[in-house]
Amino acid sequence: MFRTILDLRYYSKSNAFGFTSEVIQDIIINNIAISEIAKFSVQDAETYELLPSDHLLENATSILGIVREEDNNLYWGYSIDLKDGIKIKTDLNFTNITAPSRELLFEYCAFIFTRCGQDPEECLNLITKNPDQEISLTEIIETEDPECPF
Repeated sequence: MFRTILDLRYYSKSNAFGFTSEVIQDIIINNIAISEIAKFSVQDAETYELLPSDHLLENATSILGIVREEDNNLYWGYSIDLKDGIKIKTDLNFTNITAPSRELLFEYCAFIFTRCGQDPEECLNLITKNPDQEISLTEIIETEDPECPF
């Protein structure tokens, strides 16, 4: 067996989630259609400033194709503003998702909970009862490797 651990923090005052996992980054950026993006910026390697980079979207088929080449990160950080008001900002393994309302935040992030083997409604209840605290959700998945220690 192996485990998928979903660590997150819900920031109730700013309607935001903070995720600390590269796996979550991949789930998120693989779910974004280029046509949903209103604004795109990447982090400059020298100054660490976010630079407007909408031009990178012109011939792109995915965000993953822009920010990563195989196992190499081309940009350590990036920011995406979606047309529905969702803002996604990432820096290394930390991803922050902010929404105009709590309802929109939970509606948008439901696919993340589902992909991690969690029930979105149960997550909503757990998270709203524990605002501004770190929450860790674990999914255990069977693997075919009998030698795998987890």
